[in-house]
Amino acid sequence: MKYLFFLIFLVLSINSLKAQFGMDGEFRTRSMYNRGFIALPSGNSDPAFHISQRTRLNISYKYEWLETRISVADARVWGDDNNYMVTGPIGNTNSMFLYESWVKLNLKDFLSLKIGRQNWNYDDGRILHNRNWLQTGMTYDGILTALKLEKAKIDIGISINNNNENTFGNDYREIIDYSV
Repeated sequence: MKYLFFLIFLVLSINSLKAQFGMDGEFRTRSMYNRGFIALPSGNSDPAFHISQRTRLNISYKYEWLETRISVADARVWGDDNNYMVTGPIGNTNSMFLYESWVKLNLKDFLSLKIGRQNWNYDDGRILHNRNWLQTGMTYDGILTALKLEKAKIDIGISINNNNENTFGNDYREIIDYSV
């Protein structure tokens, strides 16, 4: 078994001379004092205070015509652990998620294809934005084709959204009820 790990390490070391491997992370906390957010407070409403945290681990790899990135994230409100025992909390089952996971194929010098969960950010975020101000962030599940010409860059993308794996039909609408 140790020879297998040594062989994998050796192969990765040789390939890393030509490839670029990157790993980085993010840790962000946010304190919120709310009184009147989303709904107007009544005369006897007490304000709410909470601290939320976002933690991400990002791994990227680039080798000639192939690029890939995986980003695992955890977003939680401090003290909001739904998986607990009598002796104390042991975690939050709803906070871990996959933020990014995509593969980009650089087919030609002027043409690439990117498939998977990815950020789309155009025109400094005024047209289409990754909405990273949310603690969970927002990415798009889709395919993006990028074409670079002499005087223009054209990106054609399609994103798919669903609430679950439907058996019949596709209802992409999400009904939100803001009534109090």
